[in-house]
Amino acid sequence: MKRRALLRGAGVVVAGVALGLRATRARAGTESMLGAFYEAARADGKPVIVASVVGLTAEEMQYIQNPAWILYGRDRELAVRVRLANIYASEDQGAVRALTNDVPKVDSPSLAFVDGDPPRLIKAAKLDEREWRRGLESFLRDVVPLNVRWLESRVALLLRDRGPEVREIRWRVAQGQPIGDLGIRLAAVTALEAMRRKGRRGQDLLKELVGPIPV
Repeated sequence: MKRRALLRGAGVVVAGVALGLRATRARAGTESMLGAFYEAARADGKPVIVASVVGLTAEEMQYIQNPAWILYGRDRELAVRVRLANIYASEDQGAVRALTNDVPKVDSPSLAFVDGDPPRLIKAAKLDEREWRRGLESFLRDVVPLNVRWLESRVALLLRDRGPEVREIRWRVAQGQPIGDLGIRLAAVTALEAMRRKGRRGQDLLKELVGPIPV
């Protein structure tokens, strides 16, 4: 009996260790994926919005990760904001901490704006599960300003590391040529060039960046 009890006790301990290892590996995987995602976004001159989607459905999570209703909606300024930041949807409530060593003081589902080198938590907001679309739209307007000063700071990062590509986009804009995939990927450059131009040319650049106004 004592031996059986001892084995049962050992089994509990071993199982607990195994669960702990799986949890550790899961956290390490999240940290690795999010870190790579963040570095790729920063290389394109973009901050990251980390969406903790615990409490939302898989479909809602997908809509947050790829907010097509904004990109193809009538609010073109909001669509530009989507192009200027990358969104990472995660079911791991510790994702922001893994990236920034800081913990948002809001419960999931939530949004966190992360920027800088090293990455820093700039702002976080709770999402209403019934109004999550409106919450994402409001958060984008709050953390991604559409002004020349902010865009210049993003383009400065790109000029340092990707100068030839920035100059290529500017050359295309100056020549009246399509910005192509490069101009969409380095969206801050295109948006800045659009804001520096008055009238039709600036509007045309924004259309290239986010598509035409829906009918």
